[in-house]
Amino acid sequence: MRLNARVEIGRPIAATLILLAGLLLGGTLLASTLADLWSATGERDAKAEFMSRSLSAGRHAAIGPGQAPLSVPAETETLAAARADDLLRSTARDAGAAVLSSRAEAKPDAPGPHRRIEVEAVVEGKIEALQTLLYRLETGTPMVLVDAFAMQPSDTAAPGGDPRAPLLRATMTLSAFWTKPVR
Repeated sequence: MRLNARVEIGRPIAATLILLAGLLLGGTLLASTLADLWSATGERDAKAEFMSRSLSAGRHAAIGPGQAPLSVPAETETLAAARADDLLRSTARDAGAAVLSSRAEAKPDAPGPHRRIEVEAVVEGKIEALQTLLYRLETGTPMVLVDAFAMQPSDTAAPGGDPRAPLLRATMTLSAFWTKPVR
């Protein structure tokens, strides 16, 4: 009888230990995910703050003589959104990628002279084209921030059918700032 009592007591303890191990693992994964999210948000906010300070310091006119402005100059938010969309499409075309869909929208969430434009896009191309696109967007003018980026294999075949260089589909959210031109 005592042997059966020990077995019956052991099962609840084992189940409790397994439950605690599962909770510990889940908590660790959740904390890791939240830390990554917090880090990415902090990086985006730091870039936006740098851009805002740069624009506020009077550098929105141009970086230097003969260079393009840091912000998208436009009379209205609709024109600014259209220019940001045109910038994405021309940069993608020059990089060898194709924009499958895009939506640019001015966000009225930031008070002051510098308003944020958000562009959501789906772009398709080889890995080299997507790398070039991201590099040119992040280092070019007007300044563009990559807020979110996800990539997966495309459903369509690559031109020429090279299986070693498949097409990739990237979904991205970009941010830029716009200001009314100084007259």
